[in-house]
Order: sequence, then structure tokens, then C-alpha cells
Amino acid sequence: MTDYSVLSHLIALPNLATYLSFLPAKVGSRLIFYKNFISALNLVLFILILVYFALSQLAREYKIQNKLALAAKTNTELKNYAALSGHIAQNRERKRIARDIHDTVGHALTGIAAGIDAALVLIDIDPKATKKQLKQIQVVFQNGPI
Repeated sequence: MTDYSVLSHLIALPNLATYLSFLPAKVGSRLIFYKNFISALNLVLFILILVYFALSQLAREYKIQNKLALAAKTNTELKNYAALSGHIAQNRERKRIARDIHDTVGHALTGIAAGIDAALVLIDIDPKATKKQLKQIQVVFQNGPI
């Protein structure tokens, strides 16, 4: 709006020089100076707005890049945590199975070994008791830990 040529497209206006020709030279030159100053100021403001917009876009992009980098880092940490949790769960399950095997099979084998020791002692003293003892060992072995 600082330049009459914008308005001349909408409304039929005479050239600015026509208006200035009616004024004294000193006043006309001042008006031309003011017109040129306002046009230059308008251009400078437009450039400053463009620079501000570009800088704000760069700052916004920088913030987005930082957030994406943080999300990627967090994602990597979560993957590592999930892998570590999986390994911990595997180790716990292995220990539980080992403990179960030790408790069931170990007790059954201990009982069988004690029964065989008793049968070895009884074989010379009482063969019937030895036979009974061996049958008990057989039952423990067949029904054993499972």
C-alpha cells in the first residue's frame, strides 16, 4: 500500500509525478524521499520477516531432530532392556528347572541308593526282607521323580 502502483491496479490513478509537479520542488523532493524511504522500509521489514520465519523454521526443525534422536536413544535402551530381561528370565527358568530336577531326581536317587545299601546289608541276614526292600526300590524307581 506504500506504492501507488498497487492501488492503480484497483482504481484508476494518475502518476505520482503528476501530483508532485503541482507542488514546490523542495516539498516534492521531500515527498519522493519519504515515498522511497517507506518503500525501502517496507522491503527491509519484508526481508526481516522472511529471515525470522526461516530462523523459526530452523529452530523448529532442530527441536524435532533432537526429539527424534532422543526417541531413537530411548528405543535402543528399551530394546537392550528387553533383551536383558529375556536373558534374566531364561536364567531364572534354568535355575528353577535345575532346582526341580535336583529336588525330585536327587531325592529319588538318594532313596534308591539308600534302599540298595539296606538290601546289601539285609541279603545275608534275611533274604525275604531283602526281596521286599528290592521291590520297594523298584516301585520308587518306576514311580520316581516324574
